[in-house]
Amino acid sequence: MWKNPTCQRTVKVEFEPVKDWKEINNDYNKQLRITREGWIKATARVIDAADAPFMPAVYKIEPLKVWGEAKVDNIQRVLSYVEEFRMQAEKDEIVYVEGNLEKVTTTTGNFRQITLSYGPRYFEQALKVKKQ
Repeated sequence: MWKNPTCQRTVKVEFEPVKDWKEINNDYNKQLRITREGWIKATARVIDAADAPFMPAVYKIEPLKVWGEAKVDNIQRVLSYVEEFRMQAEKDEIVYVEGNLEKVTTTTGNFRQITLSYGPRYFEQALKVKKQ
């Protein structure tokens, strides 16, 4: 918050982080399909949070415990389109995450991601640090 000393007016200011053009890579050039596989809950170790300040926020993870509606293997990241989950965790922190499990199929292979987004079950989604 910033207060204008001449009129005693409080002004809310927000700054959105953006990448330089040379830092932007299209991760989807080779992407063929994203398939929703169900709802999932997991605890995971964050192995890279360098893209957590941006939109979408991306956390590369190592799953520790997983439970939910779908078969699970090769979960590599949490992808969040929800502003509230940006910068919620840092590298090496243990997180609890709950959201949509998606299978990403590319020309070079498959992996899974947990996606946090607006839509059904929006208020059930979570990304919280369990311990550091």
